[in-house]
Amino acid sequence: MSESVGIVSGLLTGVETAGKIFSQNEARKSRERALQSRLEQEKAATNERVIKTLKRSSDIFDAQQAGQSVSGFTLSSPSFGAIQKDSLNEASKDVNAENLNFLFKKTAIENKQKSINDKTNIGIGLSLFDAGSLLNQDRKDFLQKRKGENDNAVF
Repeated sequence: MSESVGIVSGLLTGVETAGKIFSQNEARKSRERALQSRLEQEKAATNERVIKTLKRSSDIFDAQQAGQSVSGFTLSSPSFGAIQKDSLNEASKDVNAENLNFLFKKTAIENKQKSINDKTNIGIGLSLFDAGSLLNQDRKDFLQKRKGENDNAVF
């Protein structure tokens, strides 16, 4: 009978451990999906800001051309080219800053994802260790009972 109890106890420990591992993996997947969604939202927001910057630059170029033509300067004059080059450089800096900011956010999200994976793996390892400890204790209890039964046996 005690052997049956040990087997049932071992099976229950195995089922409980499998449930814990499954639960931990599901939680990890859920957090990964949330982080992936956040990353996609950040990328979309960055793209939107870049498009606004480029649109604003286009509007500035149009205004500069209109101002030059009204004042009688030709659009091919060196000073007008320098003004547009400065405007283009500013737009380029803004776009680069947006992209760099996105890369920082992406790295932070990837680091958080790695941390989640590490914590989940540690949790799984601890669950397996706990299960092994319980099974080992059950085995020791079983052997102790069996030894006690053999000590009390009459030959």
